[in-house]
Amino acid sequence: MIRKRHALYLMMLSLLVGFVLGVLYTSSFSGLIMTRKDSSLLQVSHKGKSDSKSTENRDATRLSTILTRPEFWGTVITRSDTGWQKMEKFCDPSAKFVRTQLRGPQQTPINVYAPQEDKWVSGNIIRRGIWEGKLVKRIHDILKNEPKVVFLDIGANVGVFSLTVAKLGRYVIAVDALDGNVARLCRSVQDGKLGSHMTIIHNALSNQREKVALGSHKRNVGGTYVKRKEKLLIDRVGQNKMVVNAILLDDLLEIFNIEKAVIKMDVEMFEANVLKGAEKFFKAVRVEYLLMEFVSHRGKESGDFIVDFLKNHSLVSEYSDSNHATWSGEVMFKRVPL
Repeated sequence: MIRKRHALYLMMLSLLVGFVLGVLYTSSFSGLIMTRKDSSLLQVSHKGKSDSKSTENRDATRLSTILTRPEFWGTVITRSDTGWQKMEKFCDPSAKFVRTQLRGPQQTPINVYAPQEDKWVSGNIIRRGIWEGKLVKRIHDILKNEPKVVFLDIGANVGVFSLTVAKLGRYVIAVDALDGNVARLCRSVQDGKLGSHMTIIHNALSNQREKVALGSHKRNVGGTYVKRKEKLLIDRVGQNKMVVNAILLDDLLEIFNIEKAVIKMDVEMFEANVLKGAEKFFKAVRVEYLLMEFVSHRGKESGDFIVDFLKNHSLVSEYSDSNHATWSGEVMFKRVPL
């Protein structure tokens, strides 16, 4: 009887020891698995951070090659007699604008005017989410496969072209002389978190550094035009006017190191004057495409100058007819071997 009890005790003790050892082994194995899993996750996490850091470093390196003062990206700058400087007043977070959504090739917030102030550009953006949609898509598609090409938007207005290209991830220099346009552009850059890809220049462009007058038509901010200051007094009654600093396109070379560029130029009849101040720029920068509002130059001497100037820099119109009086209002010039 005693032997049977002793055997039973030994069997129960063996089972208890086996159970304890099994629990310890299972916990130890699970801990090993979790340790390895955590280690793997840690490696992935570190790799992700490393990749992100590498991207940031590449962006910073890219910026430093484009702009001698990278802190200008995402800001409004201007050139005066004392040189280049920031214009922080245009990025007032308390300013009230009409905000809507740009619905073109890229989706991003855009700040515009109320329709009663600007019935054409802003009105269409509010109603349809886009302005000059076919032209915007053309520029977008050109730059889609060109990550190293800078987009220069001369006469940016509220920024349909600029914001689209910046959202695509390309670097943008937006130039506009009108205070209200610049302020809205800055807000749109902030709302869309596009500061790492865009700089706004608050100046007019001309063939000499001077003060120029701006005039706009009632309810048509997009029709703002540039005139020589001495002509200010002969403008039609009822037009708003202001005076701003005009600089040369060549002056951008003081702070920008651009190798290749695509340009959109819409400055309401002042396009020829812009090119007259751009000889150094076109020699230093390989301009691949230039989209220009040409309607005011068809069949005129200014049109002859524009065509000859661009041809001298290897850019020709897509029209086969050399008589520019027959061309459309918007003309694309592209680089060709001459």
